[in-house]
Amino acid sequence: MKKKRGFSLIELMVAIVIMGVLITIALPSYQTYIRDAKRTKAASCLMEYAQYMTQIRAAHMRFDQKVDGSTVAIPALACSLDDDISGLYSFSFAENQPTGSTFVVIAEPTDSDDSCGTLSLDHRGTRGVTGTGTVDDCW
Repeated sequence: MKKKRGFSLIELMVAIVIMGVLITIALPSYQTYIRDAKRTKAASCLMEYAQYMTQIRAAHMRFDQKVDGSTVAIPALACSLDDDISGLYSFSFAENQPTGSTFVVIAEPTDSDDSCGTLSLDHRGTRGVTGTGTVDDCW
């Protein structure tokens, strides 16, 4: 008589329990890693917006208007259209910005679970956050 090979129900259940415990531990860490990576991309995109505004200032001698008198609007830079962050962050100027000599660009997350809140960058390169996280942790 041949001996049957395979797994018993107990062995299969133990393997499933072990997989469940590993997933329960690993999934939150993975989600945090993904959120941090996307926040880093949003911060990088804010720096591209700051470079754009610096180019506006160099060409038109002010941040808020072009030489022809038209107001400066936030453009759709390639980084803001990236599939990784386009639905997760919206980029805009802060309220009452830009002015002739200042600008503040912000990246507002659509995910309310992010402890950093809205990221901001101004004309002096000052980084900011509105959430409970610190600037060093969020940038």
